[in-house]
Amino acid sequence: MSIQIAVRNLIAHKFSSIIVGTIITFGTFLLVLGLALTDSVNQSMERTITSSLGGNLQVYSQDAKDELSLYGDGFMGTPDYGEMLRFGDAREVIEAVPGVKAMVPMGSSSVIVSNDGNELDSCINELRDVVDNGQQEMRQELIAKIKSIIADREAEITRGRDVAGDVERLDKMLEQIETIKVAGFWDGLDTKPDEVFYHLDTNIAPLGDEGKIGYFRNLGTDITRFSQNFDSFQITQGTMVPEGERGYLIAQRVYDQRVKNKVAKAFDKIKDQRDTFDKTIENDASLKSEAKRLPRQYRGITYELSTADSRMLNDKLKSLLPSVEGTLDERVQAFLKVDDSNFDKRYDFFYETIVPMIKLHWFNVGDTITLRAVTKSGYYKSINVKLWGVYNFKGLEKTDLAGAANLIDLISFRELYGLMSEEMKAELNSIRDEVNTQDVDRENAEDALFGGSDSLEDDIEDDTFNALDSNEGEQFSHTLLDTTFDAEDIDNGLAIHAAIILEPGIDQLQAKTDIEKAIQENKLGLQVVGWEEASGLIGQFIVVLRVVLYIAIFIIFLVALVIINNSMVMATLERVTEIGTMRAIGAQQNFIMKLFLLEIMILGIFSGLVGSGFGFLTIQWLGQVGIPAPSRQLIFLFSGPKLFPTIGLEHILIGLAVVLSVSLISTLYPARIATRIEPVTAMQAKE
Repeated sequence: MSIQIAVRNLIAHKFSSIIVGTIITFGTFLLVLGLALTDSVNQSMERTITSSLGGNLQVYSQDAKDELSLYGDGFMGTPDYGEMLRFGDAREVIEAVPGVKAMVPMGSSSVIVSNDGNELDSCINELRDVVDNGQQEMRQELIAKIKSIIADREAEITRGRDVAGDVERLDKMLEQIETIKVAGFWDGLDTKPDEVFYHLDTNIAPLGDEGKIGYFRNLGTDITRFSQNFDSFQITQGTMVPEGERGYLIAQRVYDQRVKNKVAKAFDKIKDQRDTFDKTIENDASLKSEAKRLPRQYRGITYELSTADSRMLNDKLKSLLPSVEGTLDERVQAFLKVDDSNFDKRYDFFYETIVPMIKLHWFNVGDTITLRAVTKSGYYKSINVKLWGVYNFKGLEKTDLAGAANLIDLISFRELYGLMSEEMKAELNSIRDEVNTQDVDRENAEDALFGGSDSLEDDIEDDTFNALDSNEGEQFSHTLLDTTFDAEDIDNGLAIHAAIILEPGIDQLQAKTDIEKAIQENKLGLQVVGWEEASGLIGQFIVVLRVVLYIAIFIIFLVALVIINNSMVMATLERVTEIGTMRAIGAQQNFIMKLFLLEIMILGIFSGLVGSGFGFLTIQWLGQVGIPAPSRQLIFLFSGPKLFPTIGLEHILIGLAVVLSVSLISTLYPARIATRIEPVTAMQAKE
């Protein structure tokens, strides 16, 4: 009976019912859509982080002074995450917790990687070979190339002189440059080649740039265990580091962005933006600027060419650009002038013709590279490691954050961290015994070093410097490079933090509680954090997203509350006669209150279902076509180039519950007004 009356009233007051119903429909649609999108982004981020670097949980020392941040905290410096002195102790306890699949040791560090020499060194060495072999034509080409490089350096030094404080040093460099401009200098290659090359090696070659230096962020880990437990890990070039051997895997993004030839990087960037984000050189300011800078980078090609390749490339460019006259430098500059009409052809020519002539990366897979880092004690430590391959994470190839760290074996990481193996400790003790070191008290240190006593000087009177000149250092490095290790070495040593991988379907919060209990019972002194906390600022994004959503919901709540309330008040005033008549024939206040609430409940359920239906269909459609990620940061958040959102029953139920609550609350006041209408009011209205 009440339902029939409520439905009749809703139909009888169509205008107000349509207004209120539209508001409820729109509010439900936005709410369901926002909840589904937020949860989808959250799931994508979780998939990105847990399958690429972080694992489901991270564990590290409870004495850490800084909070763990896998992707950096945005500040310079080395954070203090404490230490796990024996990783195996923690692994044995935590992997015994039900639902834990594996525990992977980790530790982060920054290293410096540099190459030997510069383009000037290479040219002088090549000239030496050409002179020895009597190749006159190539000799002239190399001399011209050296003069070109020196001319570029002279221009740079002259510009630097205008702003540098150490003008005297720059003036000396310019004086050295003048020495090779003296008439007859290059003729000395025939009469006194040793003197000429001595001058070039000692005075001219140092004027070149300092070569290439890279500052890389490394993740020391058990690489085999890492590859087995992070599903999206894949080798794209080279091979995996063999189990039990030292080695290095560089992230694809780092290899392409920081080790690659700068001209190749510019070509790649333009092509990627054109193909991935449908941008054009003409309409995109960033691409237009990149294309404008490209011709000025011609030395990135010409400096890399041998004399034979220089002639070959010059001939090929004559065919490609017949209208361009001049030297090879001018033809290369003309080739590097790209626009939307010629870019694809120039890109193909660059990779098919030029790249085989130049060194595309300044170190390649298979090379042994030297990593230099500052140890925990503040000293520099260098080790040689072999670059076995290049890796990335499937679906995240284009994101910078997913390629933020290169992988190094845990034993090498520990050495860069400043730990000493038993062999190294034995060697150090042997050196101490050889030089007969002795302990000196702090109070007596100054006298021992600088006072009248020369006891320390006498003690180290040995062949230390002769030893440094020998091959012992090289042999030591090779020994490190060839050292193998086993699982026991991993377990018995240090890790800074570790990733915990859970079995599929295991509740993360319950697992965290169980692991914390096991840690406490075994007094391991560790703390456990989820992937959101461990990812630092990146993980906070989803928190920000949820806060924005809740603020939006609150605003929708207030707007809907006001509009529905006003509409219901107006509808109540229009129904004074009707309500007064109902009161006159015996309807009680409670009946009027229930009738109003029933009306809004029926309208809310109907409109809410319609709004939820629109939201469901919209998410289903977006789940099919995907939401494109317009930037690399969103590719990381979307776990790929597109987000494919999903919707669950909980999103619809929450949306309906919130909207019905708002509707009921906004109807309380007009319903209360209706209950106060007296029967006489209806009679007065009729009179």
